[in-house]
Amino acid sequence: MKDLGRVRRLFYRDGESLSEISRKTGYCRNTIKRWLKTAEGTRAKLPASVPRDQRLRRTRRNLIKATEADTPSKRDRRGALKLFGEIRLQALPVVTAA
Repeated sequence: MKDLGRVRRLFYRDGESLSEISRKTGYCRNTIKRWLKTAEGTRAKLPASVPRDQRLRRTRRNLIKATEADTPSKRDRRGALKLFGEIRLQALPVVTAA
């Protein structure tokens, strides 16, 4: 991988610090440290990121349901903080005592 070779070159040949390499390449320092620990000749693995739209899909759906369920009178509607608290509770994993 081209970036792995560049990171190794900057660190070993040029003597750059992890912070400098991070600024030049755009990768975080933890990723650079992990890449430098890998054996020579291995391929660098980037974390598989989930598109933002997929991560927010369930939250968006719950928020739309909550706003549609509210009454039209302004006094009885839930505020933003109340909706945020409800969504945050829905997003937390359920922990059961063993």
